[in-house]
Amino acid sequence: GDHTNWLNQIEAEYNNLRAALTWSMETSAYATSTGDFVLSLSNFWIMRSYFTEARHWLRQILALNPEPTIMRARLLRCASDYFRIQGDYEKAEAVEEEGFAISKALNYEIGIYAAMDGLAILAGVKKEYARTIELLEQVLAYRKQTKDEVRLTPTLNNLATAYRKTGNLERARQLYTEAISINQ
Repeated sequence: GDHTNWLNQIEAEYNNLRAALTWSMETSAYATSTGDFVLSLSNFWIMRSYFTEARHWLRQILALNPEPTIMRARLLRCASDYFRIQGDYEKAEAVEEEGFAISKALNYEIGIYAAMDGLAILAGVKKEYARTIELLEQVLAYRKQTKDEVRLTPTLNNLATAYRKTGNLERARQLYTEAISINQ
């Protein structure tokens, strides 16, 4: 399908993209375009399971510019996923917390709720379901308020799972039902 095609095209150009990324970091470390470049490759890295490589680039770009910007918050959010995927939960939480703090300081709403979502998933990994629920209820309200239908379903599912784990099956059923109705 189109998906495979897109991945293969990037794969074919990947050495050129690596060179461009290296050049971009050497010449314009502070440019938003470099951050956008890294973030745009993230889907490719996930689809191809290039987790270690993703971490390499993210570590590099984060080291170049410690300024607490929206771009840094976005890159930290992204980095947290790779640390979590590879089981480095402490590091995942540390970068997520930093991104959360930056987003709050800059009043960057999207970043605040994205970080809360990430922290909720990490709390779930640690079986801290009350914390997961506390965070995701706020994320859910935000997703509904902003009509973010793409992210609404995973939020409903994650929240339902957390409620199920705490034994609140009624609330879990309610959330699962809502998720199903959205997707029909």
